[in-house]
Amino acid sequence: MPYTVEEAFQVLQRYGITDNIEVIRRWLRQGRLKGIPPKKRRDGWRIEEEDLRSFLISKAPGLIDVIHAAGNSNDLYTIKVVNEKVDEKALEEAKEEARAQLWWELVQKFIFEDYVEIGKQTVTDLLKARRYDRLYQKKILDQFFQDVEKGRKKRVYYLHGYFPYKGQRLALHEDYSLIEEKVAARMIEVIQQDLRNGMR
Repeated sequence: MPYTVEEAFQVLQRYGITDNIEVIRRWLRQGRLKGIPPKKRRDGWRIEEEDLRSFLISKAPGLIDVIHAAGNSNDLYTIKVVNEKVDEKALEEAKEEARAQLWWELVQKFIFEDYVEIGKQTVTDLLKARRYDRLYQKKILDQFFQDVEKGRKKRVYYLHGYFPYKGQRLALHEDYSLIEEKVAARMIEVIQQDLRNGMR
């Protein structure tokens, strides 16, 4: 008997693959999780046990078998681990992938916690603390503020400890306490990497 989306969600949630049922629906639409599309919208997707098992094993290689625990409404599904532990790294990678996908969906809808405005002095202070020569500081400053009108601050939006920059999802820098420094320091690192790679 095929699993409903809700039943599949209980299995995947229990083993840390995702905490959001909408992620499962998206995976089904994208074909990442094989499923049977609904004939009518209200019917919902169905997932064959073998397809759910394969998906689960691909996300967490230590999980060997998905079995139905009949008659126990508090524990609808049980995962049987045979002679090996769950690959914690694979589980964490799967969780992070799901978090990143949700994050990008929110960002594309322009949903953010807040924004920070970064002035030239903040960036200059960070660069001076790293003891870069003036020419190198100028290169970084020029790149940092290239899309900002002269005399204005750079506005950067952030969400759940990350911000978008050059198509990347960057984590706020942990070595600083002020939000503008956390953002600016991470952006400086990306600009430096680009300069080293000759992309500028």
